[in-house]
Amino acid sequence: MMAISRDQVVWVYRTLLLREPESEEAIAEKIGRHGDRIGMILEVMQSDEFKSSYREDDG
Repeated sequence: MMAISRDQVVWVYRTLLLREPESEEAIAEKIGRHGDRIGMILEVMQSDEFKSSYREDDG
């Protein structure tokens, strides 16, 4: 298992959350918490932010 890189963290934010990471500290925290990109992707996809961004309108 390869450690997640800064560029991979930024890619996940941009691709799944449609935004830039809030800070370098947030990037470092994600790198420290996740052993690989898949773990971070799964966490993001379970987040309220992700779910609310991709919720279909009921109208």
